[in-house]
Amino acid sequence: MPFSGVCKTLKKIYEDFLAFGRVISAALLLCGFVVLGLLLGKNLEAKGQPEWVVPFMVILGGVLGAWQAWIFLRESWKKR
Repeated sequence: MPFSGVCKTLKKIYEDFLAFGRVISAALLLCGFVVLGLLLGKNLEAKGQPEWVVPFMVILGGVLGAWQAWIFLRESWKKR
């Protein structure tokens, strides 16, 4: 078949594109958790909590986001 090499190349490009999409999705997930931590921290500070609660919530959001992103990427890599 003359197109078998082309089909394999297109399949590889498609798989690489999907893997790239998963990595970008994981990065956006992480950023979302950081922003959520920032917003929650600012809300708590406005309600009278100490000012160190904002950086604490940002760090907590980053840790939780990294954990969720790792779970998402690990599951994707196991399927490959």
